[in-house]
Amino acid sequence: MQTVKGATGKWEKAVDLPSGQKVMLKIYVKLPQTNPASQLSTVQTIDGVVMDEKVQTGKKVIYRFCYKLP
Repeated sequence: MQTVKGATGKWEKAVDLPSGQKVMLKIYVKLPQTNPASQLSTVQTIDGVVMDEKVQTGKKVIYRFCYKLP
């Protein structure tokens, strides 16, 4: 498990995993109230192919994404 605290602005993390690995991504974020509203954009790619893409707004964002690598 990897935890990142205090990340601000654009944050990107690349991880190399072996084939057949089970993956669970959990993101818990408290976004500041701004005008226009703050947003969290997440994109999951495998071998350059987008598997999931979300844009969320609100004060408290919880996002989970699970899959098994080919």
